[in-house]
Amino acid sequence: MYEKASFFFFIPLVSFGQSAYKSYYQNGNLKVTGEGFTEEIKHIISAKSGLNLRESPDLKSKKIAKVPYGTFVSIKSKTDLKLTINDTDKETGITKSIQGKWVKIEASFLLGPGDKGYYVDLMETSVVEGYIFDGFIKEERYLAHKPGVWTYYFESGVINEEIFYSELRVIKKITYDTDGDINKIVEHQGDDIWGRHVEVTFYKNGKVKNMTVCEDNGCVDITFDENGNIVDGDLGIYGSFNFENEKSILSKEIRDFYFTHWEPENKGIELDQKPTAKLTEFQNGRWISTIDSLSGIEIKNGKWIQFYKARGHYSNIYDFKIRREFIQESGPLYKLLEYLTLTNDSDSLEYYIIEYGNELLSLSYIGRGNTLNYKPENKTK
Repeated sequence: MYEKASFFFFIPLVSFGQSAYKSYYQNGNLKVTGEGFTEEIKHIISAKSGLNLRESPDLKSKKIAKVPYGTFVSIKSKTDLKLTINDTDKETGITKSIQGKWVKIEASFLLGPGDKGYYVDLMETSVVEGYIFDGFIKEERYLAHKPGVWTYYFESGVINEEIFYSELRVIKKITYDTDGDINKIVEHQGDDIWGRHVEVTFYKNGKVKNMTVCEDNGCVDITFDENGNIVDGDLGIYGSFNFENEKSILSKEIRDFYFTHWEPENKGIELDQKPTAKLTEFQNGRWISTIDSLSGIEIKNGKWIQFYKARGHYSNIYDFKIRREFIQESGPLYKLLEYLTLTNDSDSLEYYIIEYGNELLSLSYIGRGNTLNYKPENKTK
């Protein structure tokens, strides 16, 4: 029933030199090696209820679609047409005057009822173009892995993972156990709903445990015992694949591929590469809590002062510093986060900086995960 099949391995398409990035554990052992990072800025819809996309730069223009919150957009061109919108945050109750201009954008997202081109059985995202108000477009910074092989290690020094990044996604990943033996290999080609995918897992003795292949015309899933005998198999609805049960179709060399890989034209989001941005700089000022008018913060001459204005008024004075971290969000992208650390002789507090501007200071307390919002004292009266 299962015939022997021939599978071809492809030599690397790109040659990479010595690693440009290294990091270490506190014990001195190597943690990560790779090709280095590039910092990128992506434009994202920040309106929580979504933002209307229109045929022309006019509020009376016909609506094309509502672009969902968090959608990445590519700015194609800008206009000089200004617009001001008063927006009230439902959570904080703060009304802000949002100023901006009309811009022409392109975005890829799943259409909803009322959007042009929508139909009930629509399963794939659509690329849509039109005009939108840029006051609700936020810039977020990411670190992206430079293409090539990245190697990760356990703190013991044993290899943990090898990952081959392209410019757009992870192509291949090899995972090792704590003894340095391979326990999984995964390779991807494309990332649409019918993307091509191969995954192989291994027993401790090196024999294949499970093998899954999804290509254009269906999927196959085969399970083996520790001696290499097939114990369960699903040829899928097309049944066009055959397996050789003694071999993995995926090479154990990170640079050898089952699929042919190429960099497809990026029809979705354009990445504007920018120099590294400065850390947030807090200016002297007093801020009052949006939920307790007696509680506040004063930033003064490099000190962070927490105060409470009730009877028995008290304050806590801290030194503060800001640090930046990039947290892996999806594929090769790392999102930029900024953290505020407060310290004095008896205490240490850490917050994630959500927003800091003329109208709002918003922090998330790491210890509890709750959000603390403040507005300028002179605007609370």
